[in-house]
Amino acid sequence: MTVDTIVYEQDKDLTTIALMGAGKLEEIEIIDNSKAAEGNIYLGKITHKLDLANGRKGYLVDIKDEKDAFFNADEYGMGDVDYTEGQSIVVQVSQERRAEKGAKVVRSLQFVGTYLVYCPFRMNIDASSRIGSFDRIKELKALVQDNEVGQEGWIIRTAAMDASSEEIKEEMVELRKAYDIVRAKARSESAPCLL
Repeated sequence: MTVDTIVYEQDKDLTTIALMGAGKLEEIEIIDNSKAAEGNIYLGKITHKLDLANGRKGYLVDIKDEKDAFFNADEYGMGDVDYTEGQSIVVQVSQERRAEKGAKVVRSLQFVGTYLVYCPFRMNIDASSRIGSFDRIKELKALVQDNEVGQEGWIIRTAAMDASSEEIKEEMVELRKAYDIVRAKARSESAPCLL
């Protein structure tokens, strides 16, 4: 696909982006900005603490969506938490709002790139089984491990199978920068807001 023109239009809560090549429509995306989209990261505010079955806890989080989002405190790999009402928390939408239910959010942020997914709160490297070649997976894992900075996690996507070492390393840097921007905004903004 060769794109030579990008058409952007915003009308209230709808944003339309069209990619054109040689006068023909190549791709179009319509985004409803009034709805918390999957993958969006928010600085939310805890509105209610919920007692769930089997002694588990959950929270309702205001993320400036039509309904408060639900956050399960027993999120795998994130440890115990005990938030209070009014407290701010950085969360990512894992499931969009549906019918009468608000969105579901998680604390374990993921930044998705072309070749990698950056998981700043994990400490392991996983790879897509669709890469197929065990040797290529081993090579990609070694490359990512050699370029890790501190404690961080990565998921190697199928597209990495044909990527160069430089492309992988560059994307690692870019995804870390995206996380740093989110962290900086979370420190300077007031909840609730989209980061």
